[in-house]
Amino acid sequence: GGRRLHDVARSHAALALARTGEPAAVPVLAKLLKSRKTGIHTRRGSAIALGLLLRDEKLPGDVRDRARAALELGLGSGRDPLVRGFCAVGMGAAHEPFGLEQLTAALDNRSFGNARPFVALGLGLAAWRLDGRGADGIRTLLADRLVEEREVQVLAALSIAAGLAKSKASQEALFARLESKRLDAAVRGPAIQGLGLLRERNPRIEKTLVRALDEGSDEVVEDAALALGLLGTRSTALMLVDKLSRTRSESVQAHMVAALSHLGAASAVDPLLELVQDASLKPSIRRAAITALGILLDDRDSD
Repeated sequence: GGRRLHDVARSHAALALARTGEPAAVPVLAKLLKSRKTGIHTRRGSAIALGLLLRDEKLPGDVRDRARAALELGLGSGRDPLVRGFCAVGMGAAHEPFGLEQLTAALDNRSFGNARPFVALGLGLAAWRLDGRGADGIRTLLADRLVEEREVQVLAALSIAAGLAKSKASQEALFARLESKRLDAAVRGPAIQGLGLLRERNPRIEKTLVRALDEGSDEVVEDAALALGLLGTRSTALMLVDKLSRTRSESVQAHMVAALSHLGAASAVDPLLELVQDASLKPSIRRAAITALGILLDDRDSD
């Protein structure tokens, strides 16, 4: 429209280009990502946008190769940790994950700094997509690093990545962190979420998660609810609805909604309807119950 957009607005335009799904957007986005003259927010948006486009299995081969090359270059030579991190996530989340050796090297390279948590997530997403030896190698790597790593943000990302990757070898390390009430919530919480993402039913783990619902820390309660939602059964649904009806924290309420949305409609609809219809409850609780019902009964494939 004849107006020059500022950096943040341009980053939004880059994301909008990706949402069109148009392959012709790739050359533009790749050029923006590579340019040193481009604003930092626009480069971040371009990295995310290229990653989104690469999730499309129908992207033409020559266009796909150009997007891949741009992300690999961004990860290897970018100066901004978020640009590098968003490139890593895009590489792992692509319909056909790529650059796995580069991602593995980056995870162990301390010079990547704040990009390393994103690299861990990229590897977890790659294993989630892959089959066979490629996925197994990543699962083993994540399990090993989960024991060795000491940096909090990377450790948190490794916990989530191990869950995404279905790394069964990581289960005991994650469970040990769930049990350790002395650990900081920034370490313990992601480990709890990782256990949920593994989706490995285990009575010992489920009982410990149920006990965690009654702890004093809202953060731990929220993460335990999400994990139970991912693992859950009908009895879990009733328990989460009861917790939803009693908590005063709107943040906890929101996490209960997310947890219930993972359980499936049949097990949670009736108790949620009871909350909606109970005029004596706080409006925030009834709103949360209505939101949960909306998510549960939505039959769209894409949220």
